[in-house]
Amino acid sequence: MGGAITHEVVRLHNIYEHSGSFPPFPVVYYLLTPVMIIGGGLFAAAWEDDKAWKCFYLGVTVGVYVAVWSAVSH
Repeated sequence: MGGAITHEVVRLHNIYEHSGSFPPFPVVYYLLTPVMIIGGGLFAAAWEDDKAWKCFYLGVTVGVYVAVWSAVSH
């Protein structure tokens, strides 16, 4: 889950650095963020790798996979 959380922290940091404040997020953001973080942790755990850095990477990439998949499906 650490990888998925890191991805979100970096994204929020970039938003804050660009605009100087956080915009109002829609309610769906607050619903989907925990789902994505838990999903990243479950994906990394299901991979059953014994190296922590690989599990961290898998957690980070779950958000990327979902974003690419949703962009292609439109």
